[in-house]
Order: sequence, then C-alpha cells, then structure tokens
Amino acid sequence: IGYRYYLAGDVKTAIEYFRKAVELRPLDADRWSSLGGLYLTAGDNAAAAKALERSLAIVPNYAALGNLGEIRYQEGAYGEAAALYRKALALDPSDFMMWGNLGEVLLADPVNADQARRAFEEASKRAQRYIEIKSSDAKAIAAFGWYRSNTGQTAQARESIRRSEALEGEPGEVA
Repeated sequence: IGYRYYLAGDVKTAIEYFRKAVELRPLDADRWSSLGGLYLTAGDNAAAAKALERSLAIVPNYAALGNLGEIRYQEGAYGEAAALYRKALALDPSDFMMWGNLGEVLLADPVNADQARRAFEEASKRAQRYIEIKSSDAKAIAAFGWYRSNTGQTAQARESIRRSEALEGEPGEVA
C-alpha cells in the first residue's frame, strides 16, 4: 500500500505505511531500505540514514548502500560515500547511474578526483548500452551526456544533451 501511495506522489502517507510494515516485519531489510529511500525523498536525511543503516545491519543490499551513499555525499563525507557506492557496485555492477554517482563523489573529493574518470567511463559504457535498448529515456541520455563531458568527449556530450532535451518527459531530470 505504501508503494502505491509513493507512486501517486503522496510520500508522507507512503512513509506511514512503510513504518507500519517495518513494525510488522522488523527483520525485513527491503522494507527498511524502502522506508529509508522514502525518508530521503522527503528530505529527512537523519531518519533516512537510520532506516538505511538498519536495513544494512540485517543484510547488505544494493539500494540501501546507494541511498546511504547519497546521504554521505550530501554531507560531504566523500570517502565514506565512495566506499558505499563501491560496495553497492560489488553487489550489482550493471547500473550505470551508480557508476555515475561514484564518479560524482570521486570528482568532488580532491584526494580521489583522479579516479573519477574511470568511474565515468564505466557509467558511459553502460549508459550507452542501455540507451541502445531504450532510446526514449531522456534522463538516461542526459546522464550519458554528463558522463561523456567528464571523459573529455565534449562534442558527444553536447549531442546527448540536445537529444535528451528534444525528448518529451522528465524535463527536471534532464535539466
């Protein structure tokens, strides 16, 4: 039920249902991870971190690692964020967005900025394969442009951005 409320855009009610779900099933890592993701969406990073840490204490999982990485990135804890993204990628290396997130955090960290290019190259390769299958995903094409810009492919990056802006849908994500 909580997921349906989330899909309908009612995050507050979705959180209420997921809180009830974790009360009923306190050892369900997926429910804790979902609750943490909802708190993150609502802008309550403290509650999100607690729920995500609870999920990870039950079992390491990709979604919780990625979302906790986002929180640590927002806090400026770049080394910790990079470690969390790397753990998520060890569980599932196929997600181009997670590779892009790793590139972002490495780029933001002067100590590790030299490692960002490799992460963006991985993100770019994987995004290109995804876009070949789903050529109408404006958000993915925009992200592909960002990855390309971070690997020195300026002209191709601009083309990706033009292509993403020309597609209908997700104008906020494309911007």
